[in-house]
Amino acid sequence: MKLGIIKTIVREELSKYEKLPLWMDSFLQTLNQFIQSSGTALNGGLDFENNFRCKKKTISLTSGVEQEINPQSPKLKVTGVLCMNANGLIIDKFGWRVLSSGNIGVTIYFASGTTSACDLIIFLG
Repeated sequence: MKLGIIKTIVREELSKYEKLPLWMDSFLQTLNQFIQSSGTALNGGLDFENNFRCKKKTISLTSGVEQEINPQSPKLKVTGVLCMNANGLIIDKFGWRVLSSGNIGVTIYFASGTTSACDLIIFLG
């Protein structure tokens, strides 16, 4: 479904129906900001780094070999890791674990058994 043109609600349109309370202006301003932000997000304006607590890393991963990665966030713990892109390679298995050093270990298995640069999203909590 494609989102239509985003409109704003103005006092003049509503005042046709009855006299509006004085607080309506601040309410409409807040409502219109929400409508605009929601419309932008739903039309493709959402991305992980600006809308979630996470870090994006591009790293070369070899099939079957655990790669140690520093999430560079000492105050937050890693709550999840997602592989967003493996440059067209088919991923058979993907896993991660927290290491005693505070870093994470990421292991990936490609169907072709090779190495690829992978885009990882590291979620922090």
